Amino acid sequence: MRHNKKLRFGVLGCGAAGVLHATAIVRCAETELVMVADHNEKAARNASEAFDVPYVCCGEELLANREIEAVSIALPHHLHHEYGLKTGQAGKHLIVEKPFTTHPDTAAEIIDLFAQRGLTLSVWLERRYYPFVEEARRFLREGHVGRIIYVALDVMGYKPRAYWEYGMRFESFASDWRKRWETSGGGPLLMNGIHQIDLMRCITGLEVVEVMAQMDTFYHDIEVEDTIVALFRLDNGALGRVDCSCASYGAGRFPIDIKRDRIYGTNGYLVLGAPLETYDRIWHRRQHDVPKYTVTDAKILAVGDFAQSVLRGDETAHLAHEILKSQTVIKAMYESARTGKAVTLESKGKA
Repeated sequence: MRHNKKLRFGVLGCGAAGVLHATAIVRCAETELVMVADHNEKAARNASEAFDVPYVCCGEELLANREIEAVSIALPHHLHHEYGLKTGQAGKHLIVEKPFTTHPDTAAEIIDLFAQRGLTLSVWLERRYYPFVEEARRFLREGHVGRIIYVALDVMGYKPRAYWEYGMRFESFASDWRKRWETSGGGPLLMNGIHQIDLMRCITGLEVVEVMAQMDTFYHDIEVEDTIVALFRLDNGALGRVDCSCASYGAGRFPIDIKRDRIYGTNGYLVLGAPLETYDRIWHRRQHDVPKYTVTDAKILAVGDFAQSVLRGDETAHLAHEILKSQTVIKAMYESARTGKAVTLESKGKA
């Protein structure tokens, strides 16, 4: 990418996630939207009209466009692997919606291809760009909570039954891929709870080494879980839990913001969100005023960072590796819930 040019993007997938990607790309100073694509012509045409760019109904046709330097994938989860490989083979840089792939084991093929081609690869982990994240990391780094001993992640909320046919923002076209393990990879834990698990790892620097989980489907007519609870142990010895459901009416409508998650230590604890709340022996309770934010604001920062990585010629797949670690945790939770046994994960360990 030339220094005086914006990174030129194509967006594959024009559902709710694709529209959010396109919005961030259009609003980001370092990027430009060139084309959108979706096999559903109505979805593609709607996005084309909204963003004033041409559309195609064939992903391969978008990938063949020589003006496009980078691609954002917002396709159903089971297509991420196929089109991730096709994007790399077409010589385009890639940022893909989470999960990276439905099965973490298949993602190495994409990472290896992009490394061989010298292409930049990333994943939309926009919540890492929320303004409270660095402040929370600093608070822990300075030792205000002492040794971390417990983490509580709250992903309880409600999705209407129509979500499984039309998505959270009720696209005008039916799409039921979210219902099935083979096409989605999982229910609300993979679709939503992955953000909290990833941020916990990002903020604490700790890794999950063991999990025990139970799950069920109480309300929705789907294959995947609508409710799961998991206990876990971190590599410093701390314990934690994640409560995740999209069937708990009255607990808040998805997407659930990060505002109820807590990290406890021997000298205090913090509540993630804006404002960030901290409690410790010296300052007692404090509210840290961090800038207000929206998901779109965070996505703009994420895609801008990605564009700068391309400009620098950064070929590392840092966030791709990070999302795989979080997905490996989720995979272990699903395995534990199916078998009724604890699952141990590999870890280098921490003192």
